[in-house]
Amino acid sequence: MQPTMNTIGNLLLQIGIVVVMFSMGLQVTGGQLAAALRRRRLMGQALVANLIVLPLAALALSRLVAMPDAVAAGFLIASIAPGASLSPKLSEIARADISFAVSLLFVLATLSVVATPLLAGLLLPNNPSLQFEPLKIIRILIIFQLIPLLAALAIHRWRPGLAGRLRRPSILLANILFAVLVAFYLIRDFPALRMLPPATLPAMVAMTFVSLGAGWYLGGPDRATRQALAFGTSVEFTGLALLITSLSFPGTAANITVVAFGLVMIVVNTAAALIWHRRAGAAAAATAPLISGQQAAVDLRRTPQP
Repeated sequence: MQPTMNTIGNLLLQIGIVVVMFSMGLQVTGGQLAAALRRRRLMGQALVANLIVLPLAALALSRLVAMPDAVAAGFLIASIAPGASLSPKLSEIARADISFAVSLLFVLATLSVVATPLLAGLLLPNNPSLQFEPLKIIRILIIFQLIPLLAALAIHRWRPGLAGRLRRPSILLANILFAVLVAFYLIRDFPALRMLPPATLPAMVAMTFVSLGAGWYLGGPDRATRQALAFGTSVEFTGLALLITSLSFPGTAANITVVAFGLVMIVVNTAAALIWHRRAGAAAAATAPLISGQQAAVDLRRTPQP
């Protein structure tokens, strides 16, 4: 029964990642991507946050709370799997820089095909029962992640009408598949969820706040860009992390650790997006009377005097 459930889970993950990557490629244009890449300093800081700061922070936290090796494996991989499709939506809620958020998402999803397996190979605990093959995972991610992403980008470039018709259904299907995946692993591995060490949940919350803070700090002086990078850094791609752990460590606590961490990321980042949304609305409301007064003064000066 367990091998059958593992097969079903892997199949759902593979289909889900293909759909997510395809929908992602339909959302970004070549112009947006080129504009984001021209902001070399900001893009470099985004890569520093995702490829250096987060892996080191995750490694430090996993050792600080003395996680069991399988739990640490799930925690580490979930911390270094960038490219979650939720980050642009959160940026939209927070009134952040959506164009940069979408472009950053594409860049991170592309780089994660190679970067995430290589980083995992460096960071994972040295345990004979946790055998990890980075090159095998890279080959799998090229098929299920990179090719659908680039194919959708090509459709967006050469067949924009078709891309427009496919965009909304693909996003809806990706959201449905993500919900099904989370439900599947929660139901299948719920006993393992209750077995996670008590310090694991606080470590997940702390890691999410560290990720938010790193993105905010490295996001430059502009508030909207800071928020976009904060979400791009702190919302990791749970589907990618699950695919890696399910293929590499089946039957261990790594899978349910990834699911639990993914839910923590969603809750914390959604709360941050709503708080920033309220603050942006309050700031806009506070400046509206000033702008109206200035416009009235301009109109009064333009009015002919009797």
